[in-house]
Amino acid sequence: MNYSQYGVADNIERPQGPVVSFASVYSPALSTYGRNALPLIAGTAIYMVAGIAIGLVPLIGWVIASLIMVVLTCQLVACASTALQGNRLTIVSMFDFSYLPRILAAQFVYTATVVVGIILLIIPGIIAFVLGAFSAQAAAHGANPVRAVTTSWRLVVANPVHALLAVFTAMALAIAGSLFLGFGYAVTGPLACLILTAFYRSATGVSESPTP
Repeated sequence: MNYSQYGVADNIERPQGPVVSFASVYSPALSTYGRNALPLIAGTAIYMVAGIAIGLVPLIGWVIASLIMVVLTCQLVACASTALQGNRLTIVSMFDFSYLPRILAAQFVYTATVVVGIILLIIPGIIAFVLGAFSAQAAAHGANPVRAVTTSWRLVVANPVHALLAVFTAMALAIAGSLFLGFGYAVTGPLACLILTAFYRSATGVSESPTP
């Protein structure tokens, strides 16, 4: 298999033809969450408190608060990618912005495709949302913004059942956490991101550390 399409160097040994299974996604996601729950939850809570506090200021505060939430999403992806490699996280890990530019750029391209799809006929936007759900993970592992989005599309098309299950599980966790006074997301958000990242790693056979 040509792993360069996933933004991963070809000179690293990997299992031939990675097979995605329920266990290969949810087992590492749950075990990694258990080992790193405290820094992930505490770090997410800090971002959320900052966003809520700044959001109390009309207009400019709302914009800054929205940007903080975007950065939080990117940082969760970076931490999930690092933690699933077997590294222990600390609260400081949530504020290591080494991965931020690459992931942020990929998220911008991904969001643009979703917005264009919604403008066209809504349904294309929903399809683009699902297909590009793993763009940030691809970016964290070295893909450029455009390649990250196309990589996500390929992975979803190649593994539709497990990809959809991962996306909808992550969405359910994020929504459920947000409904619990908003702060429940600090508990469920990191797990949702770990599930998406574990799917990416399982689908690509990635075994090395993500690329800052």
